[in-house]
Amino acid sequence: MSRSAAMVLVLAGCATPEAACPEVAAPPPPLPAIPTAKPPDPADPLAGLAWLAGGWFSEEGGVRQEEHWTLPRAGAMLGVNRTIRDGQMVHHEFVLLERTAEGVVYRALPSTQPAVSFPLVTLEGTHAVFADEGHDFPQRIDYRLEGDTLRVLLDGVEKGQPRTAEWRWRRER
Repeated sequence: MSRSAAMVLVLAGCATPEAACPEVAAPPPPLPAIPTAKPPDPADPLAGLAWLAGGWFSEEGGVRQEEHWTLPRAGAMLGVNRTIRDGQMVHHEFVLLERTAEGVVYRALPSTQPAVSFPLVTLEGTHAVFADEGHDFPQRIDYRLEGDTLRVLLDGVEKGQPRTAEWRWRRER
């Protein structure tokens, strides 16, 4: 027996390798494998929006913007968005895409405004448009997947003037 092996046995309270060492615990069993996510149910009206799932971001001029979406499950997708400037979160928004009796609805809760809902009016491949012409701004929220870039366009009228805001986010790896 090597000197280091004997030292380990002595420290563990065992005189010989053959002696029982109740104080020394057996190594824990290996962890079970993490199951992979099942694809969304194709019958779920939200399945056509599964391309939104995952993390998206942009970094420009010291500002990081992030948006994260869950896969569609049980008639809903959850989204969260935040803007970070100089290490501080300056904006956040929680979003729920949900299946309703009227169809799919985008429900947004921005950090500085009351909650608002936008029904899905267009879904063609990887292009989705949610709209509410009665809302102040935006009246339209347009998501479009272009390669590995998610383009988000807010469109409408504010104080009688046309206004748009656009973001281009890369998939987070």
